[in-house]
Amino acid sequence: MNDVNDLAYPAPAATGDPRIDREHQELMTCFHEFERVRRDGDGHDGAVKALHFLLHHVLTHFQSEEERMESAGYPDLPAHRAEHASLVTDVRGMVSLFHENFVSAEVVGRFLSERVLRHLKARDRRFAEWMQTR
Repeated sequence: MNDVNDLAYPAPAATGDPRIDREHQELMTCFHEFERVRRDGDGHDGAVKALHFLLHHVLTHFQSEEERMESAGYPDLPAHRAEHASLVTDVRGMVSLFHENFVSAEVVGRFLSERVLRHLKARDRRFAEWMQTR
């Protein structure tokens, strides 16, 4: 399974929107911090704190990105917004499970790489490609 550190946000997937690209970089920093805490054994409380910080950045980014998509007239916005809502529900659920010690930090890391980072690399790429055709 891929480690979050193997999934660094690639420059070719940049949207061309400085705010969104900066937010993607900030999200990657949050992912890397969670992985560092997990790997270095900073304890459950440290990992919970890193996850809450990450969740805050995910929520902020999704809202900002949707606003940008709406102002650009992105035709796939309803589907993109629905995927964001699903991801937020799933991330919140995973954070709760981890907080209550029902899943390990390793399971959370795999979940984040499989769901959230895949979204950033695939779905957001579609928006970037659409923007380049305008």
